[in-house]
Amino acid sequence: MIEFDAGEDSYCAVHEVYYDANGRLRGYSVNPAVVMWTVDDEPGAPQRALEKIQRALSEPPINVKEFG
Repeated sequence: MIEFDAGEDSYCAVHEVYYDANGRLRGYSVNPAVVMWTVDDEPGAPQRALEKIQRALSEPPINVKEFG
């Protein structure tokens, strides 16, 4: 989850976050995460997608300024 500071319009969104080999923040996806799957996905795909988002929400937000 990334926190975007915009004064009164501040918000948080779940994004895919990228780290370098040393575990430092490298970047994040342009668009926030979307919960979706296709009928061709294996059984359990929806639950795994929701589990990833739940895991992201259980961590403290990363302030967008940490990306430099």
